[in-house]
Amino acid sequence: MPGVRLAARLVLAMSLLVAGCGGETAQVSTVPTTLPPASTTGPATATTRVPSTTEPGSATTTTGGPTTTTTAGSTTTTTLPPWGDPGFPEALPPEAIPWDEVGAGWLLVRYREPLSDPADPAAREALFLINPADIVYAVSEWDSTEILDWSPGGRRVLVFDGRLRVIDLREGSTSAIPAALPSGEGFRVDARFTRPLGRDVVVRILDWDDHVRLETLQTDGTRLALLADFDLPSYDYSDPEYVAVGITWLYAPTGTEVVVATSDRISLLSNLGAVVRPLDTPGLGCTLSRWWDERSVLAACYDRDWAASPCWYQGPGPGGRLLWSVPIDGSRATRLTPEPVCTPDTLEVPTYGDGLPVGRVVAAQSRGCCGCGGSLDFIVGDSVTPWTGYADSFPRGPLGESQACSPYLIAARGEHLVVGDTVFGWDPDHGATGWLGALFEVAADGTTRRAITPVTSGHYGGVLQVFTNEEAALTVGLW
Repeated sequence: MPGVRLAARLVLAMSLLVAGCGGETAQVSTVPTTLPPASTTGPATATTRVPSTTEPGSATTTTGGPTTTTTAGSTTTTTLPPWGDPGFPEALPPEAIPWDEVGAGWLLVRYREPLSDPADPAAREALFLINPADIVYAVSEWDSTEILDWSPGGRRVLVFDGRLRVIDLREGSTSAIPAALPSGEGFRVDARFTRPLGRDVVVRILDWDDHVRLETLQTDGTRLALLADFDLPSYDYSDPEYVAVGITWLYAPTGTEVVVATSDRISLLSNLGAVVRPLDTPGLGCTLSRWWDERSVLAACYDRDWAASPCWYQGPGPGGRLLWSVPIDGSRATRLTPEPVCTPDTLEVPTYGDGLPVGRVVAAQSRGCCGCGGSLDFIVGDSVTPWTGYADSFPRGPLGESQACSPYLIAARGEHLVVGDTVFGWDPDHGATGWLGALFEVAADGTTRRAITPVTSGHYGGVLQVFTNEEAALTVGLW
């Protein structure tokens, strides 16, 4: 079974993986997107499926529990479980997890044992739950399989290891979801549970050469809805209408609607795929990030005037991607980040991709090119305050001040934020060392209040992925 060793349990999530140079490398269509009027598998007269009010049952195939003792001849070696090993966060054991309480405000963390050698085959991974009071619970050891999503009910995760699978984190059972995949290896699969309870899954299958399909599948593989299905003519990365994965989506908390964005439009669909209405599309190459509030989604779009200016693509990336709150009633979108201004001295402007509201402050995350290079800005009107990162980490600025590497927004906690970033150590002979993922609590004025997970500068490992139970279209990465 990919991932779980049964002596433990799992829960909430959101991914922390390093953004590569140039971002993701997919293509998007300049031809009209196919948004079918309704699913061919749903009732002929239905345009919306009524969401379930009960938590789906556990999966069907049960596997054995973890082995912590191995015998070679007459020698027995006992390995401490992750929650007893000093290389992992201090945590309560799996049997202490209050499963009925797991939900809003909790985090599921995939964690790699911090070691000085990033290629050490002895490095282990484990899953941990962190509640809103930062009490840490060990869930299980983990086998390095990337997690795609965590269910709203807190018991299941989605993984893809050549097959799309659902793993029950409490029981340790697993089941496969049959899906029609392209032949060969040149494709990518992303999937997330539907809302409000995760009864079904939305699957995006991106064939790098020419096609993307977005569909809702029941856990037995039956197609519930075809949400989009279109070809991808080649697009250059410098084109402002380029969208790396072809289409992004957000399932509504009510479970009755889905918002989708392609290179040329943002649309509201029913959960069976019928077009409800077009939504305001405030820029070019829009992608969806998360729900901004109950009736609007957060979209990141290139500014049209910036894309037409001489400043377009003068820096290492195009820049000029703004954040917008897009109402699902079809009314006009609201700009959340400052408009870029092209002057003879302009070299680079932010490329915002995600954001969270903290009171009247907008926390806006941008992405850079390779490794370090992103930023986290706290915006009030046109005033922008950058987060400077963890004080004891490198890289350093020109005056020796700390700098964030590639921060990622995880969640809002009242007046504070949970932020992920990469922490480095420093060697006088070799410069920056290590690559450690860590979580921090950051105030709305950009002040780092404390580290939530251990910080061992100079080591490799730490936080690899983090999930919450909120619907979010982005995967986040420190590794």
